[in-house]
Amino acid sequence: MDFELWNLVENEFSKSSLPMNDWNKLEKKTFSLNTKAMNALFCALDKNEFNRVSMCDSAFDIWRTLEVTHEGTSRVKESKINILV
Repeated sequence: MDFELWNLVENEFSKSSLPMNDWNKLEKKTFSLNTKAMNALFCALDKNEFNRVSMCDSAFDIWRTLEVTHEGTSRVKESKINILV
């Protein structure tokens, strides 16, 4: 994963409200990078983790969900997971 991909994981991606045909080059590139970052994260996860984040719309959302569910004690993790579901 290169810097541009990781940057999208750490910083929120906002999809353009314009139709895809009207996107400029930067919007297209950012969307493409977000898709690649999401794919890299999905491929690194087991079935249970994938199911937890499969509905996320961006690499940022996937990463934040994983951070929330994996930090703290087991009891804290379980309660956070229940809140997300």
